[in-house]
Amino acid sequence: MADLGNFALQLALFITAYAIIADLAGAWLKEPALMRSGRNATVACWLAISTAVGALLYALTTCDFSIQYVVENVSKKLPIEYKISALWAGAAGSLLVWLWLQLTMVIWTFNRTKVKDYPFVAIARVMANIVSVFFLVVLLFDENKKVFEVLKLPPLDGHDLNPLLQHPAMVLHPPALFVGYAAYLIPFCWILAAMVDKRKTVRPLLFNRARNWMLFAWLFLSLGIILGSWWAYEELGWGGFWAWDPVENSSFMPWLAGTALLHCFKRAKPGTTMASWMAFLCLLSYSLCIFGTFLTRYGLVTSVHAFPEPGLSILFMVLIVLFWIIAAGLFIRRLIANSSSEMVANAKGSGILALVNWLFVILIAVILVGTLFPFLSSLFGVEKKTLLPEYFTKITSPFGLFLLVLMGVCPYFFRKGLVVNRRTILAGLMIGIAATTAVVLYFVDKQRQLNADYQKIAYLAIPCFIACSFVVIMILIDFVQPFFTSEPGAKSRRSLRWYGALIAHIGVVLMFAGIAGSEGLGYEVDKALHAGESFKLEKSNYTITYNKATLEKGPNFEMTVAELIVKKPGGQEITMKPAIAYYPGRQQTTTEPDIRRSISGDIYITLAQVSPNGNLVNIQVRFKPLINWLWLGSVVMMGGSIIVMISWLINRNKSIDKTENNFKNPDWD
Repeated sequence: MADLGNFALQLALFITAYAIIADLAGAWLKEPALMRSGRNATVACWLAISTAVGALLYALTTCDFSIQYVVENVSKKLPIEYKISALWAGAAGSLLVWLWLQLTMVIWTFNRTKVKDYPFVAIARVMANIVSVFFLVVLLFDENKKVFEVLKLPPLDGHDLNPLLQHPAMVLHPPALFVGYAAYLIPFCWILAAMVDKRKTVRPLLFNRARNWMLFAWLFLSLGIILGSWWAYEELGWGGFWAWDPVENSSFMPWLAGTALLHCFKRAKPGTTMASWMAFLCLLSYSLCIFGTFLTRYGLVTSVHAFPEPGLSILFMVLIVLFWIIAAGLFIRRLIANSSSEMVANAKGSGILALVNWLFVILIAVILVGTLFPFLSSLFGVEKKTLLPEYFTKITSPFGLFLLVLMGVCPYFFRKGLVVNRRTILAGLMIGIAATTAVVLYFVDKQRQLNADYQKIAYLAIPCFIACSFVVIMILIDFVQPFFTSEPGAKSRRSLRWYGALIAHIGVVLMFAGIAGSEGLGYEVDKALHAGESFKLEKSNYTITYNKATLEKGPNFEMTVAELIVKKPGGQEITMKPAIAYYPGRQQTTTEPDIRRSISGDIYITLAQVSPNGNLVNIQVRFKPLINWLWLGSVVMMGGSIIVMISWLINRNKSIDKTENNFKNPDWD
């Protein structure tokens, strides 16, 4: 399998280089045969990469310990689902899967086209294949990331998969991220190809098709981030879902750029300021994906998720610089060529969208500087200093709240402006403040026994709850208005896309409420208990009794389980079993918290320590109010986005035909 995999990667590199030359020559000479050859070479490259992926997957599932990657990531006792997920667990495997996904999408998008669009798709394939070359060079020549490195003396068993990765969420989280990263390549190549191609006929292609890929990428990146947060909450035992870790930030930054981009499509027309924003955000989104890979693998920052050896990872930074130089050159050329042409008037509401875009860009810059702060501080001869998560929270919270409020205001601004709708907006704000104040005062009155620090933390969540209430009211008003007005065009707003957008925005509000509740109103208690001993949580009137400790064995681990009886205020009893697991293959210990969920919040118990005889345990009890609103909101948000995507797909052919008919369709001029 190692020989087959290495040969497939070497062949893929050779074919990719040929595809770049063939497509460039074909586009330059306007020769269809050469461009068809470049297209076929790209397909051949995909087949070679598919062979390499299949070879590695076979080696992992059959425990071929002659390959170092297999030794480092699986063992004979590892369950089959985790042997499969080991494909993307290591640095080399994750790059290989990412490359395969990218090529799959490139073939699907840029290999099915009319003859008149051959030059456009040929240039797009060139951009995509340049990315493939960088990936293949790292996979083949980086000593630390050779996926098919052969061992002279194969061991009898492997090291096992990292225990932290042996969780259902980690089976799905990395591939979801990689699908998102790979899909961001399509609009990235699209915008570069559009900047190269001088024909006006390619512009409708960009504005009407690229948005579907951007929404597809954004959906999967959202899914990956949520799955990663769920994994952190369930597996790491600290009770949180986001720690502002550098690798977390590396996926969050392209998500922010993609979110800004999604809101540009409706207002972007060729030749407008918003079209320039769209081009910039297309380039920025994928560049941040590549930068996150560089950040993870080059060792600029320390992270529990990062890979230890940098190797040739600097090539990813070279790739980013190369593409931005190309983009800058194309932009200057286009600017000079169009210097005498008239600018197209911006669509209504473009000004506030530009403000939103600037907010997103500034937020990305703040997170980027905070993430790179240890590296930046070392440049000035100072010891590396890592910023605490509180830095990110305090800096980003105002941006988040402002963007949340704008989400409720923008629909009214786009239609008639803030002046005409000022009474509606003011009424929504006052109702939101009144509703939130009533709920919070009731909550504080019921919790008078809480200490001053807890009350202070609780009040920090109030602005977020006010903003959430305001946005919900504005969304409801926006929803019911078309049914009670004779205003021209009001009822036409009730399209499938409009309903999907409303649902997605409601999901965002639920997520903000879940974050504010769990982080602002939650608390934790540490307690040592002997067998049969109980203690009462004064803040919630729960009684927790430690019963006994037992030893359980799994396929590749053994686990010490503490049995706790939790008595709720109404008298109902539940049994919770937090545990500490030991994995002999990795000689690593992990905590396995037990969680009881409800719509109002979670009881989250972690076993910190247990005595050798099991008579004494140290436990951590956490209450996470409204935490499940975060997961529910994410499902609602993605559900609404899927509805929007369906509406775009339904109307795609109609809109493309309509826009293309607005231009003459000459062949290559």
